[in-house]
Amino acid sequence: MMVCNYCHINTFTIMKFNLIAFTFFISLISLKAQDYINQKYDREKLIMDRLTLGCSNLDPLDSLVRIGNIFNFNDDTLEVLGVDTFFKGETTLKFEYYTNCTQISNKEGKFTAFFNGYLLYDRYGNYEELTMLKEPIFGHRGHLGVNRSLILPYPGKDSTYILLTPWKHVEDPAFEALNATAIAGIVFRELNTGKLKILDFYPEIITGNFGIFGAMSAVRHANGRDWWIVAPQRLDNMVHTFLFSKEGFSNKSTQKTKYVTGETSNNPEFSPDGQWYTRTHVKVLSQWHNISTIQFYKFSRCSGIFEDQIEFEMDYEDTSNVIQVIFEKNSRYFYITSVLSLYQGDIQSEDIKASLIKVGKSRPLMWDEHMLIGAGFLAPDDKIYIFDGRPNFYGSIINNPSERGLACDFQYEYRAFPACTSVNFGNLPNFNLGPLDGSPCDTLGLDNPLAVEKDTKKHIEYNIYPNPGNILIHTDYNFERKDLKMKLLDFRGKVIMNTYAISLKTGIDISDIAPGVYFVIIEGMPVKKMIKI
Repeated sequence: MMVCNYCHINTFTIMKFNLIAFTFFISLISLKAQDYINQKYDREKLIMDRLTLGCSNLDPLDSLVRIGNIFNFNDDTLEVLGVDTFFKGETTLKFEYYTNCTQISNKEGKFTAFFNGYLLYDRYGNYEELTMLKEPIFGHRGHLGVNRSLILPYPGKDSTYILLTPWKHVEDPAFEALNATAIAGIVFRELNTGKLKILDFYPEIITGNFGIFGAMSAVRHANGRDWWIVAPQRLDNMVHTFLFSKEGFSNKSTQKTKYVTGETSNNPEFSPDGQWYTRTHVKVLSQWHNISTIQFYKFSRCSGIFEDQIEFEMDYEDTSNVIQVIFEKNSRYFYITSVLSLYQGDIQSEDIKASLIKVGKSRPLMWDEHMLIGAGFLAPDDKIYIFDGRPNFYGSIINNPSERGLACDFQYEYRAFPACTSVNFGNLPNFNLGPLDGSPCDTLGLDNPLAVEKDTKKHIEYNIYPNPGNILIHTDYNFERKDLKMKLLDFRGKVIMNTYAISLKTGIDISDIAPGVYFVIIEGMPVKKMIKI
């Protein structure tokens, strides 16, 4: 009889390799699930006034003119630095800010790119002139508008971004304006040096008629990685949507909505949970009377379809205009800025307009000395920062935006900044919105790992069988939801079976599946189990 001296070692080695491979596979899944959340694309913002030289220093003895602020939230609290300075008497600026401004930090939270509608800047003030967007604009850049463009991280491509911007403008004589007829995309990469390199150009992702203001908004797809882009038609009730993924652009459609998009929807945006798309509209009746309208659209991150649609007019206050709707982090309470007043509403109320509470106001008789209540943003520290829109050193803040009524703690002109501020902080979506738990459109096959981690602390252990040799896979757990999906993956991550999890109660036949080690995932529940068949 021949004794195999290497069999035990080889078997042990193979078992060890399989364990390492499985651990790597589990790590890969965890990495895959978390790769698009907890990034810091919004941690540093450049905020400056488009009139630049219209501000003098707070300190008249300062030898520098400060025309920009970096708002840094990397330590979860706000740090402000005066930047983009030049010596008095010089005219060279590091950044030029017109009215169309979008920007992004990298995933580490370092200010990365700034687009003014014409030039794409890196963090050092070096710029690429986007000559591919050059067009006859009649000697001015008034077509640039406010919040027209987007910069998004390219799904699945590290240090790579896409700039989406309207272009191919035509004149509208009736409104004395220029409106875009296409949306273009410029792909660029951040190099190790911090400089930017243009990689690709998409001249016409979609065509249409896009407004001077608030042309686009973005929200994460239900898989937590890809992006839905929403671009309403100007002065129309048609809205373009398309999906941006690792493979490029797809799912292009035009939806007919209930309400018309206005001309001056400066800051349309999504709620942090991605369920509501909101925009404003101002209709000028006369020099002394405007009508301000608020619109809410229920949005499916799974299908990209608008569902419930709500519109109401603000009560007439004076000739001041509504500016923006800003949601707090839980996507329940929202704030309406309207130049002279700040209102809070409850999106869960049966009568949303009736839920409005005035929680703040400006000082209307002293406009030249004090700030107005203009555009703002929900910051990574969960506070809402509000700015004027004119050359102004001040900012206001909502300290506790998730509290109802005056408990939100609005502080008017709470702080003076080193340089002037305006409304140019960019069209920033919620970069950290994760996968939608249990969604049939979670195309990456995994749920939000943060939710799973939280749920496992309060749920029982979910036992999934079989033992080796059984022909059924089953569980003794009592499912409350019948729509939950179960996936069976092999060691390479290939989906072997995709069915309803409730079938586990009676048992799922696995007799046709080759013996081996498999991974069970039940969507919407903290279930990730290894089984051996």
